[in-house]
Amino acid sequence: MSLTRLISNSFKYHISNLHICFPAVVVGIDDIEDNMVDIQPVLNNLKADGTDDEEPVIYSVPICNINTQTSSITIPVNVGDGVLVVSTDKDP
Repeated sequence: MSLTRLISNSFKYHISNLHICFPAVVVGIDDIEDNMVDIQPVLNNLKADGTDDEEPVIYSVPICNINTQTSSITIPVNVGDGVLVVSTDKDP
């Protein structure tokens, strides 16, 4: 493996393991009353050798709704719906 390819694979590996924002599909309704769903990330996890693995299902993910003090916008969520997951890799 060339040095250029090795550096490129290393960079892709480290970037692929940052989970800030990623697409997913709803695979289960965990508790719709509490706005919780189970999701399957759509993008695969890139390993250090350049191959990839399917990401596992993430259970009990809260749904974010738009709220103010006087109103709220909610959107029905069903199995098979595409969602955008926003997360942080660090605790506050």
